[in-house]
Amino acid sequence: MIFDKEEENNNIFPYSEINEDQIDESLEKYLSVENISEIFHSYIIKHNIIGIDNIDNDLFRKNIALHTNHISKTIRDYHYSPYLEKLISKGRNKNPRVVSIPTIKDRIVLYVLKEILHRLYHECVHSELINTKIRKLHQIISKTNTGNIIKIDIKGFYDSINQNILLEKLKGKTNAHLFLSLIENAIINPTVPKYYSKSDKKSFYQYSGIPQGLAISNILANIYLSDFDNEISSKCNYYYRYVDDILLICNDINKNDLFIKIKNSLKRINLEINIDKTKIINISDTFIFLGYRINKNNISIRLESIQNHINSIFAMLNFYKNLYDNKLLREKWLTDDLLKNRIESDINEKITGATSQSKKYGWLFYFSAINDLAILYKMNLILKSAIHRILPSNIVDKILLKSYIKAYHEIRHNPRSLYIENYDNYDTIEKKIKYLSFRGYIDKNSEKDYTTEEIEYRFSIVRENNLARMQRDLGSLS
Repeated sequence: MIFDKEEENNNIFPYSEINEDQIDESLEKYLSVENISEIFHSYIIKHNIIGIDNIDNDLFRKNIALHTNHISKTIRDYHYSPYLEKLISKGRNKNPRVVSIPTIKDRIVLYVLKEILHRLYHECVHSELINTKIRKLHQIISKTNTGNIIKIDIKGFYDSINQNILLEKLKGKTNAHLFLSLIENAIINPTVPKYYSKSDKKSFYQYSGIPQGLAISNILANIYLSDFDNEISSKCNYYYRYVDDILLICNDINKNDLFIKIKNSLKRINLEINIDKTKIINISDTFIFLGYRINKNNISIRLESIQNHINSIFAMLNFYKNLYDNKLLREKWLTDDLLKNRIESDINEKITGATSQSKKYGWLFYFSAINDLAILYKMNLILKSAIHRILPSNIVDKILLKSYIKAYHEIRHNPRSLYIENYDNYDTIEKKIKYLSFRGYIDKNSEKDYTTEEIEYRFSIVRENNLARMQRDLGSLS
């Protein structure tokens, strides 16, 4: 793989080395035909996201020589396709979040830009897991007798970022013309509805803010707020920002002055506080942060986060009930026994989460900082009841259901546990075939008819669909 931090001997793009004076030359090198193909097969193919051109991973793969040549030859004068607009509900009476979906060609270019930005601004790459941050936060709160917690939400964060301020920050680090122009064109590029009229394209260009959903969005947002983060963190006892959610701990005597300081500092960079979602509370009070419900004695889970997870379980069970009842919707080889295997695998992943490329995925992994285990006992009971109520008895009787409680203890105390699915263990074609055929994703009687490339592709699609589903379970955590 090209960009893995661990691969210090990587000759294509060593993580520890970035020559700020040769970024444009390096950019063209990274976007050679050979490297583009490797980027697609190693990274882009993990997510089957379709942009405005309607080209999916399978179609791109079949015409990969054409696409890679086009990117490599036109990179000096590269034009992004309009991003496809995707609206994500934020709940009742709230405007939906607009996410920008690039084409696969654009995702490849944006991926390389992201990796260069990570190397130029390594201090702005926030790698510590949220559950680790929450545990550290609780340790501080539990030992602090006096003081205040200030919780701040930045209003319309991504949409309010001043592009000129951002670009000037980037120019302070490098004057690489191609690199900077590709970033500038990426953030002003229009996001359009699926059936927009091309004659209206100019009206969709974005001259304020940065689009959400691009590979470069998060790192650009962190670069934009880096000076603010450094300034405010030096003024308080504890400071943590996750995107637009800020939490800090300060002394009671300076809470008002600090709040005014934050407000003015944000105003200087065209941002403002969302008063409706901002609170100043005593350190002994209970508060909600990033889906967690926290006080001095307890780390629990916000009720809405629990309900979102339960709803996703019900949706999965009803989907499989429909698939069981309507055999015409299944692949011809998907017997009831194979369907049972798939259901069991998917339900247990809902419980335990999974690991892939040493990264942790899933609801329980995210909330593994809790010490309120009563929730997990309740979840076991809710899941068992739902399975018996929704699925047919001949399926239910055969399912070996895992436990939230056991999975929690394995996550906390046994990180290499075999109890939790680890996709990295499927490291041979034989293992991938066994995984796919056991769950009915390929015809067991025709295993020899599949090429190695087809098995690799099908396995990657199943894996990434499962991981994406686990990420969707988290929903909005603000």
